[in-house]
Amino acid sequence: MGAFIVVGASLNSLVKASRETLRSTLFVSMTRYLASTVLLTVILIAYVQFGGTLTRQSFIRGAYLQSIMPPAVTCIVLGKTFRLNEPLIASTIAVLSIISLLLAPLTVSISLEI
Repeated sequence: MGAFIVVGASLNSLVKASRETLRSTLFVSMTRYLASTVLLTVILIAYVQFGGTLTRQSFIRGAYLQSIMPPAVTCIVLGKTFRLNEPLIASTIAVLSIISLLLAPLTVSISLEI
């Protein structure tokens, strides 16, 4: 619960954020989703190519579902500690959390077809 308070307090600065910060937030969010999904697919293909077997569909479904989850809230704490761009970190966590809620049912339904 305390983690949400930290993110919420940092989001206050997002209201005053510039368009550049908002564009950066969307860029970071989309890049993160694309990179995590592509990287997971590459790892799974390489695993199979080197003789591994993916016999458990639940593993694949769980891995893809996990790949779309938002980053840990610890990121904002580290951002504060190292004086990084807190509004960007907080807004990215918030945006990724909302997108994850929307993408999770779609990911589960697609993975059930595998």
